[in-house]
Amino acid sequence: MTRAKGKKLYPETSHVKNTLLVRGVKMVKPFCMVLSSQNFRDKVYQEYTTGPCQMNVKDDPGTRYSWFKTCTHGPDKFEDGTDIPEGLRPYYEAVISTSTEPVVEDGVIVNYKNITTYKVVPRIVDVAWHPNIEGGGGHYKAQREGARSLESFDIAPYCEMKGCKRQDVTQFRNGLFCSKMHAQQIKLTESDDIPYLDWDRGSNNPISAGAARKQLAAMEV
Repeated sequence: MTRAKGKKLYPETSHVKNTLLVRGVKMVKPFCMVLSSQNFRDKVYQEYTTGPCQMNVKDDPGTRYSWFKTCTHGPDKFEDGTDIPEGLRPYYEAVISTSTEPVVEDGVIVNYKNITTYKVVPRIVDVAWHPNIEGGGGHYKAQREGARSLESFDIAPYCEMKGCKRQDVTQFRNGLFCSKMHAQQIKLTESDDIPYLDWDRGSNNPISAGAARKQLAAMEV
C-alpha cells in the first residue's frame, strides 16, 4: 500500500453519513456566479448568486455543455490577493461572511465592529460511480458539463467512498481509500451488488447484517 500525494484542502476528518455505500469520483465542477449586494437591517452584505451564463441555459438548452468555455464569472482573486485566471473563475467559489466583534478599551466594551472574511475554494462535487446509478456514467456526464479532475487543480485525491472527505488516503488493490474498512465496503458492494447497508446504526435484519459483516472482515483489499 502506498500513500497518495498532493495538496490537501480539508485536513479535518469527516465520516460518511449516507447508507448508500458506492464509489464516488470527486471532481471540480464549474458554476456561473456573480457578486451581488443585499441590504438587511440597514447593512449591506455581499454574496455570490447564479450568474447569466448558467441562467441562459434555461432559454438555450444547447449551451448546457459549452457555457463554461466562455464564462469568466466567479471570484477574481484568491485570499492572498493573487488573480484567478478568467477561464478558471467558474471553478472556484467564494464565501464572504461577516461577524461582529466588540471594541474594548480599558476593559470596557465601547463599540462593535463588523469583521468580513473572504475564502476561496475549488467547487468540488462527489459523483457516484456505480452501475445502478446513471449506468455507471455519472462522471462522464459531469465531464460533459465541464467538470475537471482534481489533478488539474493540484488537489490531493480523496477517499473513493462517496461522501467521505478524507484526503489522508492509501492505495489499496481496488482504489484509494482512507481506511481498510472503506476499501472493503466498496469491494463488497461492487462484488455482490449490495448497495444499502447501514454499518453505523445496524440493520433491521440482523441475520443479513451479521453475514455481511463476516464477509466484509474476510475480504482482502
